[in-house]
Amino acid sequence: MRSLVSRAFTPRSVEALRATAADVAAEAVASVGPGGGDLVAAYSSLATRLICRLRGVPDSDVGVFTQWADDLSPVFFVMTPEQISGATDGPR
Repeated sequence: MRSLVSRAFTPRSVEALRATAADVAAEAVASVGPGGGDLVAAYSSLATRLICRLRGVPDSDVGVFTQWADDLSPVFFVMTPEQISGATDGPR
């Protein structure tokens, strides 16, 4: 697994992403606003946005990638019988 992603996370590529990561994090904090709010929700797509930037995915497609990640997330944890059925039965 490490060899698959090692090229994407070279010191040069990570350094190039540093300013973008700071900007994306600042946008997430700013979206909460001065009256308060849910910072966890504001940061929920932070990792996906950074991965998309790293891979050259346009910002307009981040929502699609976020949905894909949400749909696939049960695969990495214990799935309920309903989730297993939904994954194996195909589209409804």
